[in-house]
Formats: sequence, structure tokens, C-alpha cells
Amino acid sequence: MATGSTSSQLLYQVLSKMAASPTSDGKLTITCSLVVKKYRLCSTAMRLKMAPPLTIVLTIVEASIILTTLALFSYGYPNATRDALWEEGGVQQFNSNPKLRIYFYANHLEPPKIPYIWSQRFSDFNRAVAILSFWIFTSRCLMRVFGVINKWTEFFLHCCVMPFWIVCLSGQQSADYSDPKHPSQIPWYLTHSCDVADINTQRPCRVAQAPFGMTIIAVSFYVACVWKTVAYEGFDYLLERFQSDTREKPPSVVSPREMEDNRSEDGFSEDDGLLMRAWDDI
Repeated sequence: MATGSTSSQLLYQVLSKMAASPTSDGKLTITCSLVVKKYRLCSTAMRLKMAPPLTIVLTIVEASIILTTLALFSYGYPNATRDALWEEGGVQQFNSNPKLRIYFYANHLEPPKIPYIWSQRFSDFNRAVAILSFWIFTSRCLMRVFGVINKWTEFFLHCCVMPFWIVCLSGQQSADYSDPKHPSQIPWYLTHSCDVADINTQRPCRVAQAPFGMTIIAVSFYVACVWKTVAYEGFDYLLERFQSDTREKPPSVVSPREMEDNRSEDGFSEDDGLLMRAWDDI
């Protein structure tokens, strides 16, 4: 009995939400707002929001930059690549020679500190920046798909990632002053062609040059994204202020006392006004 009453109530709710509307060909279209409402709730939660064309282009460009840089940093991560460049620079007298450090150990002397450009910390930081950017980019894409991100969240994430890429770019240009006789302000593979190196070192040289160029592109991209948001918001603010200033203001109500004061300031009295109106009538 309870089941029958429940079914009757459900049928009553459905029938009460149904509506018939005539079409152009004389037929009737019956719709149920209850069903449409439930369908819309489900579709809103599951549908993918289509982003504007500019957002799609920027997403593709950012994905290409991050994946390419991550692959290059991972390829040049082993010590063999970094040590080969260091030794080649020492042989060419472009920077310090790592093979000379053995004499410090033989004479029981403490060798100079390994320059940052040739250290393991340099490779770790570069790859960590690429991995961090990849995870932030993936999180932003997921939040954009589910519609839980806005322009200020993306602006904040861009501002968080941009300093890491700037430090990464600065680290790739760090100096090597461990050998006073052969100081190096910039790594030799950034100031010389890879053709001057040994044939076995030319591939590591190009592997080191490519991430430097991609890092410049990454820094330029994130700086452009930050300035794009700032410029758009500044332009919208100025446009809104201009529109508010040029909008028509409501006419002000002038009291009779103020009108009389204005006439007296212009040199006309009430009698003059009466005479002028009488002259106009004539």
C-alpha cells in the first residue's frame, strides 16, 4: 500500500511538471521541467568547458615548453655530461680543469669548492624546476576542466613559477672562478661554438645549449602571461573609470534662491527680467 502511494505521489509530481506547447506544424510538444532540471544538473557537473582560442594556444605552447625542457634536463642530468663539459673547458683553457684537483689531494690540501655550474646541485635544481612546472601545469589544466579556477588563481600560479625559471636561467650563466689563471664568467659552451670541442664532447655541448635556449623561452612566456593579466586588468579598470566619468549625471535641482543669486551675479535684477519678458511679448 505504501508502495502504491509513493508511486502515485511520484506520478503526480511528474504530471504537475509537464507542459504542452504547440509547434509550427500544429503538433504539441510535451516537456517535463523536473526531468530537464535533473539532466541539467548532471550535465553541468560532467561536461567539459570549452576554453577560448587564446587559452588553448597558450596551453599548447606552455605544454611544449615544459615537456621539451624536462626531457632536455633529464637527458643532461647524469654526471658524465656535466663532467665532459668541465674537462673540455679545462683542456681548452676556458675554465678550471677538474683533473688538476688531484694535486690538492696529493699535497693534503683542500681543493677549491666545485663551481655551481659543474655541481650536482645545479642539475638537481634545473630538473626540479621542470618537474614543478609540469605538476603545476597539470593541476591548472584539471582545475580548468572542472571549472574551479579563475584568472587570479592562474595569475598567482604564474607568479609562483616565474621566479624559479629566472633563477634557473641565472644559474646556467654562473661563473667559474675556482682557477685564478683561467677565470670564466660564462660557461664556454654559451660563448663558443660546439665545433671547437672534441668530437666526443660536441653532443653534450649541444645538450647543454638547448636547455639554455628553452629556459629563455620559458622565462619570456611566464613573464608575458603575468604582464598580460596585469595589462588586461589595468585596461579594464581605466575603461570603467572613463565610462563612469563620461556617463550623464542627473540634472541638479536649483532652488529659487540660487537662481536669484545667479541673476544678481550676472548683473540682472528681477525688474530687468520682467522688462525683457515684456519686450519679448511686444
